[in-house]
Amino acid sequence: MPHDRDPLYAAVRATPVEVVRLVEAEPDLTRRALLAVLYGCGIRASEAASLHWSDLTGAGASARLTVITPHGTPRTVPVPAFALRHLDAARPGFADRKLMFPADNGWRMTRGQVSEVVAEAGQRAGRSDIYEAAHLRSLRAQHLIAGGTSEQQVRAFLGTAKAA
Repeated sequence: MPHDRDPLYAAVRATPVEVVRLVEAEPDLTRRALLAVLYGCGIRASEAASLHWSDLTGAGASARLTVITPHGTPRTVPVPAFALRHLDAARPGFADRKLMFPADNGWRMTRGQVSEVVAEAGQRAGRSDIYEAAHLRSLRAQHLIAGGTSEQQVRAFLGTAKAA
């Protein structure tokens, strides 16, 4: 039976075009890159908050991010061209900083701060139902399944437990 916290079964619905519109409406390049990575890579808020530029390896179709799961296990996820384009746009002015997505004070963002970025972007795009990072993760899962990716492959991509 699906659980409402399961990213494959969350109640939020949006088309890929609506998600791109939400990302592109963000005026700040770093926040736009954060939104693109959350959606494109299907990562958790805590995983995004702790990313460093050194976690990004490869280029183009071989670009990968190494994220640390909530259990402390590293996993590598592909970075789609959409997210990589936004990362490339955000990086030039911040080559000297270590954190990919720092808080306004320069320290690591909290999960709540990451979700605040998502909520503000959702409001800006007229999507008040998209108000936390988990919604972008869920939408990515839904879009992969709609595109023909199996549930098992999506769960592996998201780093979630196997289907019961």
